[in-house]
This record gives sequence, C-alpha cells and structure tokens, in this order.
Amino acid sequence: MTYLTEKMRRKEAGLPPPCMEYSSSSLTLTIYFSDVRTRVFAWSRFDSADHCGEELTLMFGSHEVVVHGQNLSCIMGYLGGFHIESLRTVPATYRPVDADELVIREFEVRRVQF
Repeated sequence: MTYLTEKMRRKEAGLPPPCMEYSSSSLTLTIYFSDVRTRVFAWSRFDSADHCGEELTLMFGSHEVVVHGQNLSCIMGYLGGFHIESLRTVPATYRPVDADELVIREFEVRRVQF
C-alpha cells in the first residue's frame, strides 16, 4: 500500500493522520505538537538517536527531542537516511486498532547546555 493510499484510507475511516510522514530524502524534520505548536529541525544538525522502550531521544546540535509513545523502534530505520519529514502526536482519545502501529503521545524539546 502506498503512503498516499494509506493516508486516504485513514481519513475515510475517521482516524488521525499517521504519526510519521516520510520521503526518499528530507532536509528538515517538522514536529507537530498536540497544542498546535510546530518546530522544525535541520537534518544537517542531527547527531544521534537513542531508543529505549517507549522513549526515543533525537539529538540536533543544541537541542534534544524526546519522543514518547509506542512502537517507536519503527522510526529508527528511517533516521539514517533522513527519510522522515514529520512526526506528530495523536489525540489522547485515540487507541490504535493494530498493536504494531506507531503512536506518538508527546514530545519534549530541551535545549542542551554545553
């Protein structure tokens, strides 16, 4: 199933947009927060990623982005090639039908002090 087909299927079923949008290559990562804030990070500033359980930490130069959710390991394969265009939270009331579905509940962005 193509990405566009999946996006249309989700909309028709009344489901929220997917938590991750990807492409063959992206220059930036856009983070969509649940409170309608948006932050953009340049992939050229990406340093590392650390995944443990329901937490994924992405390091971008002077910022640390912590992603909280389930099935976050599926993101790891897209990071090396800078294939992720955006990540977004899903409404707290949403409960995935598929236990293997990526669900992002919250983001934390912290400024790293050197």
